[in-house]
Amino acid sequence: MYDYIKTSHEFIPILELKLNHVWINAITNTAFFRMLVAPTVKDKTGMGKVMGYVQSITRQRYILNISRIAKDIVTERFAMKEKLGSAPDRNDMLDSFIEKGLTQEEAEAESLLQMSSSIAHLLEIITNIATAWPAQIQPPPPSAAQCST
Repeated sequence: MYDYIKTSHEFIPILELKLNHVWINAITNTAFFRMLVAPTVKDKTGMGKVMGYVQSITRQRYILNISRIAKDIVTERFAMKEKLGSAPDRNDMLDSFIEKGLTQEEAEAESLLQMSSSIAHLLEIITNIATAWPAQIQPPPPSAAQCST
């Protein structure tokens, strides 16, 4: 699929170099090097293409689930509003939408937008941390005292 196995086999010698030589590992873990050669979701084959495929499937499923959750929560709150004559005071985003007079459909759409953007922002933060993390946890080079023993 997308030459994934072929590119994985081609990567094994590079992986061996990285694991056996600290200085090669240090160079290949820099952000600049990864920017030049690391797979991206825009690749036509290999790991990048698979990453893009997984990313698109994941986003579709998140959007479907978020949409369902937003619809259920808004429907429940509007049902409570009709039953009680006013929505319960929860001091949350949805409460604000209801107070401003949004219809149920408008509140669903706005809730979906807010939830999607929050998750997208969280995923961006996690991605940035994950890509910066390996460069920050590299062991220090051995000192002269350690090399002589």
